[in-house]
Amino acid sequence: MGMTTDSKKRSLLKTLSWRILATSIGVGLIYFYTESIEFGLTFGLADIIIKSVAYYAHERMWTD
Repeated sequence: MGMTTDSKKRSLLKTLSWRILATSIGVGLIYFYTESIEFGLTFGLADIIIKSVAYYAHERMWTD
């Protein structure tokens, strides 16, 4: 499958899988340094929403 055949569904799945991995790392680091699970999870929620939208838009710019 070439870059021109990437579907919107595939881009969305790639976005979600990457965000889960990257956000988990971020939450873990925040918790490690602050020892606050509440702060880590708050960061994680904001991180996953904002960066998912940004990544999806970036991914679609490459295929449209």
